[in-house]
Amino acid sequence: MAKICIMTTVHRRDDTRILSREGRSLARVYDVILLTADGLPEETIDGVRIRSVVTEKPRSRPERMLRTASIMFRAALAEDADAYHFHDPELLGVGMRLKRRGKTVVYDVHESISDTITDRDYLPAAMLRGLARAAGWADRNGARKMDAVVTVTPFLKERYDSWGCRTALVCNFPSLEDFPPPEDGAPREISMCCAGARVDYSRGIVEMLEASRRTGVPLHLFGKMHDAMERETAQRGGEGLVHTYGFVPPETVRRQMYSSLIGMVVEYPTGNAVNAYCVKLFEYMAAGLAVVSSDIPLWREIVEGADCGICVDPNDLDAVVEAVRRLAADPEEARRLGRNGRRWAEKQYNWAREEEKLLALYRELIE
Repeated sequence: MAKICIMTTVHRRDDTRILSREGRSLARVYDVILLTADGLPEETIDGVRIRSVVTEKPRSRPERMLRTASIMFRAALAEDADAYHFHDPELLGVGMRLKRRGKTVVYDVHESISDTITDRDYLPAAMLRGLARAAGWADRNGARKMDAVVTVTPFLKERYDSWGCRTALVCNFPSLEDFPPPEDGAPREISMCCAGARVDYSRGIVEMLEASRRTGVPLHLFGKMHDAMERETAQRGGEGLVHTYGFVPPETVRRQMYSSLIGMVVEYPTGNAVNAYCVKLFEYMAAGLAVVSSDIPLWREIVEGADCGICVDPNDLDAVVEAVRRLAADPEEARRLGRNGRRWAEKQYNWAREEEKLLALYRELIE
């Protein structure tokens, strides 16, 4: 049986795309090991063996990019896999070193690295632009040396195609194994659900909090929340309306999705958001929620095409509030939109379709 070594130094070992989707799918056909840098014990999940290459998680980004990356290379090489699949731009150097050893290497691109840098605010804007240009150059140079580049959106596929890379579009749509059909007539709380990796201003936190306060509709927030967000929530949250959970198991998030009426995805149109699919949008559809979505053209095409929600300008607070008010006042209409979303999740926006693309790529690469 061919062996595939997946690598990440940035993401959690239980990252949905890395483990629950790609890892689980590949493990049905191949021997799969996932190498991480989280310092956690070895374990096997869904047929994927998981091992940290360090005993302690790196304490800083420079340590992770330099020392940990070097350790990752040595550990990956020792696995002597038939193919290597990495998920972080900072591992491009590791990928190139593996290529020089004659290995088959796949680069999985989750987002535009240059746009990600310019979206941040931890350095002056001019410095961020310079870093973005340098990162973009390194990304292009490294990607062209890989055997294949896997992308999550058509925009990214077109970019890497234009650079002469061999690409495969494998969208990060939800697995219907994790999202069974909602039970017809099951009670749903008239509430909003927002599930993501983090909660901050660019994700529309102020707009969601104000929508909850003005309409009286409860809001359930999942994801990492910094101190400023916690203060914002405390100031705007209203009496008992806002419920925060932080990082919790995916099953807990899904349970709330199936219990709520409205799924919120009102992110600002930043560089990455404009050209990227939003994973939680498709998860809301799979769970049968009516969606309140940012009026980003790529997202609007999906929401309006499936007739599964309302698109609003995320910077227009009154529009966000009105959309929530409309759905809360007409639960039957919200349920109709939710059923439409679920129908399209089953028809098109699901992992089973994407899994076939991933497995087809590996059949071409190593069989």
